[in-house]
Amino acid sequence: MKKWMCAILGLLIMVMLYGCGSKKPSEKMVEQDVLTHVNKVYPGFEMQNFKIERSKTEKDEYYADISCSIKKSFLGKELSGTLYYTKFDGGKWENVSQDFSSSGMKFTALPTEAEIRSGVDGYVEPLADRLYGWRIYRDSTIRDIKVLNIEKSAENSVYADISWVDDYQGYIGQIYGAVEIDITIEGVHMDIYANPGKVDFGPLIGKTA
Repeated sequence: MKKWMCAILGLLIMVMLYGCGSKKPSEKMVEQDVLTHVNKVYPGFEMQNFKIERSKTEKDEYYADISCSIKKSFLGKELSGTLYYTKFDGGKWENVSQDFSSSGMKFTALPTEAEIRSGVDGYVEPLADRLYGWRIYRDSTIRDIKVLNIEKSAENSVYADISWVDDYQGYIGQIYGAVEIDITIEGVHMDIYANPGKVDFGPLIGKTA
């Protein structure tokens, strides 16, 4: 019984230290408020390297300057900001305002073939969706997509050779091209370049065109 009482008492003390009656908001509380902002403004991004750079407490007012990085797939950016807190009656700290700024998007790594194929939600379309804009006929099918030799071609640009098959009722077109992913001030842009490749007319022999 005594062990249970001690455990309950310890839990109550932890809750009080988290926000109620404490001299200042805990680092965990500030981090959670930043994470809430990240989830709202940058859905799907993971927050990393959170740090309170400096903070100040004045009676019932508190502010914290923070920094962190956020990452989604092969994209990321640096985030900084200031969070302001007030201690209300009852000794509970609440975040009353916040001010954030961020750096431009950057590559945190080279995209993998799987990431180029699937895209990055909100930033880069799936590769197959873009290739349908290059179809020979309106109703042809794109298949056998391959992504090759992915490499960084500039500070904010990634390049990869690609190939795919355009199939329209037996008309088989082997297409070669490239995909280029660029990070610009406006966001992330993907271009597709295509060149005619080997075309198999075999299925059309003996048919009336």
